[in-house]
Amino acid sequence: MILTNHVTVLNGQLVDDKGAALADGTVLVFASEAEKWSDDSRFVRAVRPNQQGAWQVKGLPGGEYLAVAVDYVEDGMWNDPEYLESVRRYGKKCP
Repeated sequence: MILTNHVTVLNGQLVDDKGAALADGTVLVFASEAEKWSDDSRFVRAVRPNQQGAWQVKGLPGGEYLAVAVDYVEDGMWNDPEYLESVRRYGKKCP
């Protein structure tokens, strides 16, 4: 049985306040509903941009998501519910 033959893809570009591409940093993409945040959640992803600042997340389940860019996130903290709550106010809705 095929549930879907389409893979979700979310693309973006990390830029500074002048519009220049940033290759350093981490983009967190997470479900807007906090109850979906957990250690092994399919609804939370962290990605690094390439040298042109482009980033991509594939395979997220359907739903509403927020994206936030951070300079640094400690290994293992990016999917911690308390950490996500602390950065949630900076998140931008994903189209």
